[in-house]
Amino acid sequence: MLVRSLETGMNIFAVAPSSDPFRGLPKDSRIDFVAMVPYQLQVAMSSPQGIERLNRINTVLVGGATIAAAWQHAIQQLTCRVFSTYGMTETLSHIALQRLNGTNL
Repeated sequence: MLVRSLETGMNIFAVAPSSDPFRGLPKDSRIDFVAMVPYQLQVAMSSPQGIERLNRINTVLVGGATIAAAWQHAIQQLTCRVFSTYGMTETLSHIALQRLNGTNL
């Protein structure tokens, strides 16, 4: 994530590992890109404040585990772009992306 932010000129917010990655961030912080595991996305989507924070993000990458089918409908309601990812340590990045919401699935 650090290399990505340096290469693209983005600011980076480093947060301690948590089920709520928004904890400790200023509420008005602008976030263009975030990577989460499915559990973190579920926690964020479990409150109106979390959904509001997600909808102010441009792109959310979700990886590390599969996303439960029960959350597919809820993800469709988000206005941020959400992608499921698959990557391997050997590639140093993602090798597969699947759009989970929006009109171009």
